[in-house]
Amino acid sequence: MFLQLAIMNRISSIILAFILCTGATHASDHADARALVESGTILSLEVILKQAKIDHPGRILEVSLEHEKEGYVYEFELVDKTGRVWELEYDAVTGKLLEKKREED
Repeated sequence: MFLQLAIMNRISSIILAFILCTGATHASDHADARALVESGTILSLEVILKQAKIDHPGRILEVSLEHEKEGYVYEFELVDKTGRVWELEYDAVTGKLLEKKREED
């Protein structure tokens, strides 16, 4: 169990570092997301990642946190073992899966 948590923490760190390094978000966006997690407004990326792996196993390609009219949403793009790409959206407050759709080829 401890090893699984350590691995998830490492994966989260790698994904966030990738997002920051590729310019997919700005440092202020990262700071805003961290503040939202620390204040308890939204769930952490770690919690949502764990649920996403249960809902649809695969390799995470992209992660984003969006502020939409219905609230904060985590969006994941992943590829499954057959090579299909999926998009999953989670409510960042409750962790509920909002949408799961396969991307067209």
